[in-house]
Amino acid sequence: MQRYIKAYRLEQPLGRARIINNWSEIVGAMIANNTDELNIVNRKLYVKLKSSIVRHELMMIKTPLIERLNEVAGVKVIDDIIFQ
Repeated sequence: MQRYIKAYRLEQPLGRARIINNWSEIVGAMIANNTDELNIVNRKLYVKLKSSIVRHELMMIKTPLIERLNEVAGVKVIDDIIFQ
């Protein structure tokens, strides 16, 4: 299976899907409930939030969050996060 994934270069798309599908487990229920939308474009995760307070909290943990997201993805998928 791993050879198939590598042969068809599916690591990045599968990693992106893991991040989006596991967002609530990664950030917790409170932040997930305040998230309107997630998009990954050009290795940047765009997070649309309902609360400016949550946005500020996430900005403070941006670097460790990027590391955690890439860990869950299993491959480096995210270089930056844009909180909106």
